[in-house]
Amino acid sequence: MTDNRFKWLTGCVTVAVVAITGMVIFSPGKPAEKPAKEKSGLGEYVYVDNRKIVHADRKCSRLNYKGVWSERYPVYEFKMDEYGTYCPKCVSDEDYEALQQIVVSKN
Repeated sequence: MTDNRFKWLTGCVTVAVVAITGMVIFSPGKPAEKPAKEKSGLGEYVYVDNRKIVHADRKCSRLNYKGVWSERYPVYEFKMDEYGTYCPKCVSDEDYEALQQIVVSKN
């Protein structure tokens, strides 16, 4: 083989090896499963931020945003009539239903 053919052949082989390696490393395979939201249940307190949004989790990123203050209320003393919106990130359907049951049982 001549030098030009050998250089061309090694270049093609190198590109093919790099392409195959990239396909193996970055192959999509099965899509990664999102971790299921753990059912934390409603805790002892609910948190209401300065925009009157009710949060069930103290560690909610929407509650711990800079410049946002919050007040903590015990769940069994919480008056739902004063607040109409719930954080969709930390208040699950089960938490909402539990809050509804507490309000109904207080009346």
